[in-house]
Amino acid sequence: MIRYACRHCAEVLESPHSMVWHLEECCACHKPNWVPKVGEDEPTGPEPAFEPICPHCHAALPEQARPARKYVDECTQCHREIYVEPQQFLYPTMFLTEEQAGYINFIDQLNYWPFGRGSWQDYEDMKAHITAKRGAEPPVREVVAALIELTMTACQAREKQAGQKLIYKGRDVEPLLNGSDPKHDREEVLNLTAEVKKFEKDMRDAAKLNRSVAQP
Repeated sequence: MIRYACRHCAEVLESPHSMVWHLEECCACHKPNWVPKVGEDEPTGPEPAFEPICPHCHAALPEQARPARKYVDECTQCHREIYVEPQQFLYPTMFLTEEQAGYINFIDQLNYWPFGRGSWQDYEDMKAHITAKRGAEPPVREVVAALIELTMTACQAREKQAGQKLIYKGRDVEPLLNGSDPKHDREEVLNLTAEVKKFEKDMRDAAKLNRSVAQP
């Protein structure tokens, strides 16, 4: 069986290997998910540490059980929002800021598409490539941006191959081509690119506002 998290509500789901790249309905939120190719043949990355510490003021949070699903909390000290993401590999802890949670959503979207480049292995490979080229480890946002570009390249190639067999990581995923419009998929990737740019601008504007408020 393949264990994976619902991309909508983070409920842990199980599906047989025969359902890889088929749609399965989440038993919790009843929304569809492509069953990913994960398991013994493809590592999913380390689990984030359960360290209940506010990512803003670094205050210890009240005792709580290790969560199974993502949710939004509030720090009792600084009263800023904390995004709890137990099913992610981008950051070493599951207690995150809004900006960090945003990049998790973007990488999840990349991993959702059958032609996307958003798996843990994709992320590690791209991070290693940029590190070797630059001589320093890149920030998460830069790796995600590079993976979006790589996904667009794969999407464009997929559009050219419409109606033909597509091999994704050694698996024939022709059934997805029959049920998906490559042109629509390209538009979806373009929409994601625009969404990331808007998100990053909003985060910069929010940071400037917080700095101005903090100044006496």
